[in-house]
Amino acid sequence: MVAMQDRVTASRLYLIGRDYPSVYGLLVPAPGAALSVAVQVTVLRSLAPLGLGYRAGASLFDCIELVDALLLKHAAFLVQALNKGLAVTEVVRLLKLEAAEWKDAADAGESTGDGATPSH
Repeated sequence: MVAMQDRVTASRLYLIGRDYPSVYGLLVPAPGAALSVAVQVTVLRSLAPLGLGYRAGASLFDCIELVDALLLKHAAFLVQALNKGLAVTEVVRLLKLEAAEWKDAADAGESTGDGATPSH
């Protein structure tokens, strides 16, 4: 059932602009410059685990909501990345890198009890 829903969602990703502008801005960085549907789905699936409340096996639609919330938290970064013309794959890589750094810092803080967070 989820696979069928995901196929329908993937075929309609071009309609998400009004409800999910951050995701749409990443998937369609300029008019006429949309990524292929397969790449769009890959981007969403790659970033969804970084969102709060992610669960394995989430539907593609759930991933859109998670990624939109994630991108809203990183709006300034997203604007800079798109203004610099970074490829979407590079934006995904940088977001994953930052998430890993925060996780490592949180894990280190738990082990030392100081609650340290990375500085930027």
